[in-house]
Amino acid sequence: MRIKTALYNADHLEYGIVTIPFPIPKDQYDSTIKMLEAFDIGDPRERDCMVREVLGPVPSLKCLEGTQINVDELDYLVKRLDSFSDDEIAQFQAMAFKLGKLNMTGLINLTFCCQEATVITDFSDLEGIGRAHYMNLYGGGASIEELEQLDGVETALLLITENEGRTVFLLWSFSLEKIPQNEIDGFSIDGRAKNLYW
Repeated sequence: MRIKTALYNADHLEYGIVTIPFPIPKDQYDSTIKMLEAFDIGDPRERDCMVREVLGPVPSLKCLEGTQINVDELDYLVKRLDSFSDDEIAQFQAMAFKLGKLNMTGLINLTFCCQEATVITDFSDLEGIGRAHYMNLYGGGASIEELEQLDGVETALLLITENEGRTVFLLWSFSLEKIPQNEIDGFSIDGRAKNLYW
């Protein structure tokens, strides 16, 4: 995963803008910090970098735009996100949206607990959705016997119909063609947006 962040010194706009890729490769860390020092930013102890723009595959990081950040904290956050599976990224995105505008500390903290959210990105496998939700409820662990006795479809339908969650519309597409109509009756699903339930 690569994130590009346009940074500048809010006290010296005349210095211009520098775009930094995150995570910063280890062999480029020193040269990146030296480059930031030319803008009088990049102090490892300060949040002295104003974020103009964040580009990359995690739109929820756009909440950092217009805020001052610490380069090392952003590097750590992106490294954490880089280790995530696609499902964990979806969980992070959904929870970041639900919680609203988060600061850097909030985003880093979210990487340690977002896995507790159940996010549905594909309604074609209700059994899998139910199993995933059950695992999330019990800290990611269940015995083989528990999973054999679990009715994943019923668990998924209860999750969706009991309104324990919320729909989030993000800016990418998916197809609903594989979903039997009787499994989604009563739900308003817009096929142009990805629907996430938690």
